[in-house]
Amino acid sequence: EQARAELSFNSNDHDGALVAARKAYSLALETRSVLDESIGGWRVVAALLAPVDSVPTPECRQILERILDTRSWLSVWTILEVIANNFARNGHIETAATIVGHLVTQPNNGSALTTGSRQQTLDIVRCNDGADEWMAAGAAMTRDEIGIYTLDQLPR
Repeated sequence: EQARAELSFNSNDHDGALVAARKAYSLALETRSVLDESIGGWRVVAALLAPVDSVPTPECRQILERILDTRSWLSVWTILEVIANNFARNGHIETAATIVGHLVTQPNNGSALTTGSRQQTLDIVRCNDGADEWMAAGAAMTRDEIGIYTLDQLPR
């Protein structure tokens, strides 16, 4: 299902990607495979937030909470990339800038898995006067603080 989700996502079939990613994520939860859970969770969030008119859902929050509990920072940062990009695209610039401000300070943070997402987010937020201040605030946060901050921005 992970491969099916990836192929669907790469074909811009976000609905198909979401169905396959949810199956993979569910199976990972059943089998207690933390790695597959992280990958499946990221793919669910990516499929939910990829469409132009998408907004974060309670499911995004639930998955991020669960992945934060694993303390698998590569997975957390990958999900945060997707969330920050969606916030930027939808005009929530301060939130996006704060999250991406933290992400740019983290080495090996998974941005390679979200090709183009980081640059697009930065291009959008840097067009705003407060971007440097908001990014600095995010950069000053710890991993736990940025996780809590992001959760607070997502619907329950």
